[in-house]
Amino acid sequence: MDLTSGQFPATATIALVTCFIFTLVIQTTKSVVSKEKGLTASTVSGMIMGAIVGPTATWILWTAPWGWKNISAVVNGDTDVIDPINVPETPMLNVLVAFICGEFLAQLIHFRDWYIKPFEDGIMLFHHFTSVIAWPIAMHYKSCQVFVAYFMATELSNPVMHGYWLANTHKPGSPLVALFGSLFAL
Repeated sequence: MDLTSGQFPATATIALVTCFIFTLVIQTTKSVVSKEKGLTASTVSGMIMGAIVGPTATWILWTAPWGWKNISAVVNGDTDVIDPINVPETPMLNVLVAFICGEFLAQLIHFRDWYIKPFEDGIMLFHHFTSVIAWPIAMHYKSCQVFVAYFMATELSNPVMHGYWLANTHKPGSPLVALFGSLFAL
């Protein structure tokens, strides 16, 4: 089985292994972190995922010929060049989608650990659930990869956003607050 194919068995295999790994991360960190201090085990899991997926998806967008072609066309307003639907298969993106789906599944399994505010956390539940369904379908049919890669690149904001919140909560006015705030603004 080619794990980079984007086909269901390959995606499911990678996603289930990743889900198992992130479930271990969540279970292991539950005893160390506390909601009262603003950090949950799911937050730790999401920060690790964002630190891996965000830069990797950004690298794919910048290096894949279809990625740069579509990004520069959008920036330049060249609508004749934009073709976000029909792009060649990108094996690394297939693996990355399966990886992030595994982490999202682990988050969904443990949603009671982080579900506090119905509106905000309901949006996160919706985001995780629809991504686990839609992104593998997009990879299987080799469609909309530009959008999937972009959405995964935005996961980089996860560790930065949580780093800012933690720094501002526990060390207000420190250089860490400025650092994470500047990084988040980028």
